[in-house]
Parts: sequence; C-alpha cells; structure tokens
Amino acid sequence: MERWKRRLMERPPLLLLLYFPLLILGQPPRSHDFLLKLNATAGSFVQLSDWHPTTYHHSSSSNWTLSLDFRTNISSGLLLYADDHTKRAFLHLRLQSSQLECRLQTPSAADQSINAAGLTGDAQSVRVGHDLNDNQWHTVVINKRANVVVVRLQTSSQGEEVRERLTLPASGKTFDGPVKMFVGGLPGDYSVHFNELAAPSVVFEPRFNGMIKSVFYNTENRESLPQLLKQAWVEREILPSLCEAGKL
Repeated sequence: MERWKRRLMERPPLLLLLYFPLLILGQPPRSHDFLLKLNATAGSFVQLSDWHPTTYHHSSSSNWTLSLDFRTNISSGLLLYADDHTKRAFLHLRLQSSQLECRLQTPSAADQSINAAGLTGDAQSVRVGHDLNDNQWHTVVINKRANVVVVRLQTSSQGEEVRERLTLPASGKTFDGPVKMFVGGLPGDYSVHFNELAAPSVVFEPRFNGMIKSVFYNTENRESLPQLLKQAWVEREILPSLCEAGKL
C-alpha cells in the first residue's frame, strides 16, 4: 500500500492532473443546466447573459452554434430573441401555427434595405416541422458556418430530423457586437421603447407557454451554459450538473 501511494505521488494519473483544479475550486461555475417553466403571463420573460458570437480578429467570418429544447401544447409563442442593439441585426425564434420559424437579419442585409423612414426591411426566414404543440420535447440547433445558417429540428415524438438553410451576404457577418438574449418574452419596458429593437414587432408576439431547457450558445470560441440574469413570472428548476450526469 505504501509503495502504491509513493507511485501515485511520483506519477499522478492524467485524470487527477486534469481535475485537480476542480478539487480545489469546486464544480465548474457553468456546469449546471436549468429548466424554465413559462406560462405566458403578461410581463413574463427570461434574460440570459450576453452572447458574443463574433471574435475580435475574425468578426466577419466567425462560426457559431445556438440550441435549446422546448415542450408545449400551444401553437404559437416566442421561444428566443437575440438583438445586438444596433437596430440592424437580430435572430428571432418562435412557434407559429405549430411550426418552428427562424427569422434572421444581418447588418449587411439591414444596410441594404434601409427605407426612407429609417426602418430596416424584411429579414430572411425559414420554417421547419409541424404539429410541434404535441407536448413532447423538441430540440432546435442552429449552426452558422461561413455564410450559411442551418436550422435543424429534432423531434422526439416523430423520431426525425428536419433542416432548412439560410444563405447570408458574402461577408457572412451576423452581428456587430454583444447580443442581448431573451427567452419566452421581453421585459415590459420594451413595450414602450420598442424602437430600440432591430425587430420592434417582437414585443407584440405572444409569450411562450411551456417549458424550455438546455439553452446553449458558444461565446468567443468558448463553450459554456449561459447565466440567468433576470426573470419575471417564470419558474426555474436546476437540472443535474454535467458532472452529476456523467458528461464531464
């Protein structure tokens, strides 16, 4: 036994070296996932930590991934809204007539479609899936590579994956800076200051009624679960950490 202990100290296993910082510092700060229960109450929303999908040196060609799981028995509602607060670029994810719709407007597209009133023109959009109000879990994964955005929907009840794609302007740029992230609805302040948004009409969207979990977006080439900054009229449940689930 003593000889084994000496060998362990002289040549510690690789796993021990990798996880020694965790033993000292505790669990990784963003290893926990959460389940959000939303009931479409007036004023209900969740704001997550800012998304930084671009990198400093390669902002025009950065790749990114955004994903979430949702479950509902309602046919329409706002799932997620991302806005870089330049009034030019946004990503809008919603249920519309039991289909998933993704709307995306980039800075380049906005610049090309400014009209006389100073408002931006139409965003690109795609719809995928059907009968998504079946009260089963569905997974949305949006991948941006170069100037192509692929929207994938995995349905647990129908056992299939469907996808659509959007082609961006040649630069492939999607946002100009830090992106505000909202789930299920927007804060009530925006009902008055909706002109601060790139897509003002989003404030009139029906709020989401159902459950959302596993929201993920990579930030500046780092992969982490987002932090929950603000919420109103939403129940939150902490899900098992990655360590507890055996994934770390």
